[in-house]
Amino acid sequence: MQLIILIPLTLMILSDYRSRTVILWHLLLFGITVLIISWLENGLWETCTNLVTNIFLSLFIGLCVYGYFFMEV
Repeated sequence: MQLIILIPLTLMILSDYRSRTVILWHLLLFGITVLIISWLENGLWETCTNLVTNIFLSLFIGLCVYGYFFMEV
């Protein structure tokens, strides 16, 4: 089941290799595919818990980097 993720990932890799850009719909397709496969394998509650945890960790890392740049100046 997890091998299905390789299809949109391959599209992103080829797009990045050719033009050094990634198209938005490739990212959306990859994200939706990962969410659906996670939901099918783990269930809705665990998928939502992982999603919220990843969002908060990304925000925390972003705020730490933002603060680091202000401390360097």
